[in-house]
Amino acid sequence: MKSFFNTNINLPVYFLCAVFIRVAFIEISWFSYAAVIFTLYQFILVFNSIDHVIPVRYLLGSLMCIQFFVGPVLAYNGLDAYQYFMYIMRVPEDEYFSYAIPAVILFIAGLHINAGTLKGEFVNQHAIKAYVDRNPRIPYIFIVSGMMSSVVSVFFGSELGLVFYLVGSFKFIGLFMLILGKDKLNVVATTVVLGSVISSSLGQGMFHDLLTWLIFIISVFGIRYKFHFRAKAIGGIIFITMVVVIQVSKGAYRSNINKEEGGEETLTRLAQEKQTGQGMWSFKSLASSNVRINQGFIITNIMNTVPRKVPYQNGLEMVEILKAAILPRFLAPDKLKAGD
Repeated sequence: MKSFFNTNINLPVYFLCAVFIRVAFIEISWFSYAAVIFTLYQFILVFNSIDHVIPVRYLLGSLMCIQFFVGPVLAYNGLDAYQYFMYIMRVPEDEYFSYAIPAVILFIAGLHINAGTLKGEFVNQHAIKAYVDRNPRIPYIFIVSGMMSSVVSVFFGSELGLVFYLVGSFKFIGLFMLILGKDKLNVVATTVVLGSVISSSLGQGMFHDLLTWLIFIISVFGIRYKFHFRAKAIGGIIFITMVVVIQVSKGAYRSNINKEEGGEETLTRLAQEKQTGQGMWSFKSLASSNVRINQGFIITNIMNTVPRKVPYQNGLEMVEILKAAILPRFLAPDKLKAGD
C-alpha cells in the first residue's frame, strides 16, 4: 500500500484544500464530502506521478472515482433536477454512498496492496535506449503494424476485430520507444500516431481512447523531459477544459456525424453553439454530460432490483465471464461473445 500513501503528497496543502471544500460547499452532505476529498487525493496521486511513472493504477483509481463519486455527487447536489428521468439516482444519497464508498476504496486497495512503490510502473530509460540503439527499426515496425491493424479492424466482426484493435495499440508502444530511446524527438512519428487517434475519435465520435492515450503519452513525455510543476498545472487545466468541452458537445456531435462529415470543425462549431445557446456551463448542459460519467445511477437501479426482483447471483456472472475467457468455443459453444 506504499504507493497509495505517496510521500510526495504535501499533506498540509491537501488538508487545507479539504477544509476549503468543506467551508465553500457547506450544504453538501458528509457522504458527498468524503467522496470529493477521496477523489481529490486520487487526482493528486495522478498529478504527482506524471513525471516519473506511467500511472496505470492511479489512472484506474481516478476513473473509478469520477464514475462512482464525482458523477453521483453532482447528481445528488443539483444536476438530477435537470436530468432525464431515466438517468436519475434511484436510492437516497446515504444509501448509495454507504455502498459505493467502501466498494471503490476496496477496489483501489486491491490495486495497491502488492504495488510497493510502483516499481512495476517505473520505466528503465537506459535499457530502452540500449534496446532501440540495437534494434533501430523495431519502433517503426510497431508503429506501422499498429496503424495497419487499426485501419483493418473495422472490416471484421467483433471477435476478430478485437484482436486487430489490440494489435493497433502497438503504434503507441513504438512511439513510447522513440520518445524514451532517441536523443531527439521524432516529430513525424509523433504527429502520425497522435493524428491517427484524433482522427479515429472524431470519425467515430468515441473519445475514450483519445483521452486515455493522451494521458499515457503525456506521462511518457513527462518521464523523458521532467515537467516542472507549473507546466503540469497548466497542462492539467487545459486537459480538464478539453474533457469538459468534449463531454458537453459529444452527444450532439455523434448525432451530427450521421448527417454530415465529422471532424474538428464540426466539434468546434457544436461547442460554440452550445456556449451561445443555453451555455456550456449551465446546469442543463452539465446534467446531460454528467450522465456520461455517472455510473452511479446504474448501481442505484441494481440496488433497487436485487434482491427485490432478481435474487443474488452468488458469483454466477463472474463464472460466466471466466468461462468465456478460458474455455475455447468448441467446449463451451454458448459462452459469451465479444461485446456481450
